[in-house]
Amino acid sequence: GYHGSSGSCSAVGDGYYSAALTNARTPCGSGATTGGATTSDAVADCTCPTGYYGDASAGGACTQCGGNSATAASDSNARSITDCLCDAGYHGSSGSCSAVGDGYYSAALTNARTACGSGATTGGATTSDAVDDCTCPTGYHGTASAGGDCTQCGANSATAASDSNSRTITDCLCDAGYHGSSGSCSAVGDGYYSAALVNART
Repeated sequence: GYHGSSGSCSAVGDGYYSAALTNARTPCGSGATTGGATTSDAVADCTCPTGYYGDASAGGACTQCGGNSATAASDSNARSITDCLCDAGYHGSSGSCSAVGDGYYSAALTNARTACGSGATTGGATTSDAVDDCTCPTGYHGTASAGGDCTQCGANSATAASDSNSRTITDCLCDAGYHGSSGSCSAVGDGYYSAALVNART
């Protein structure tokens, strides 16, 4: 763990190692470190830092994972490219990751994506990281934020013009010229009127 000459020796430093009774130090492979240790004595002390893969303990180089991917948050003596997992909001494999897309989500260090419930979207967002990003679009009701499906309101009814994580059928209000409740709406009839998104007739 030391190097020098003529008995004047200093620590080899991070990313290097040396055996006993040896004046020279040897660098770990490209990109590898010794995890902050400065007196390492063997190549087995070499590790690939978080976000890199390779067989550092055999003197190999460490290669950075691809874009939008990383490794578990710890150094490792030997990691392969399959240990590069996708960032939150991305999916793929072996460090090749792309956005999950509208209507999907994924957590960090997960290669797979999960679909929102039927009819639900993520409001146009393409890198959502949790189910609570799922919403029911205008005109639909359901508990999308809990993974539930979104069901379209009945004929001649709609919801307020905004997406929602959680809406019930009672949020389905009648169209202009119709009256009723819970998305079951019929024409107001002769001599009556109603505005949009109002269940009562006048």
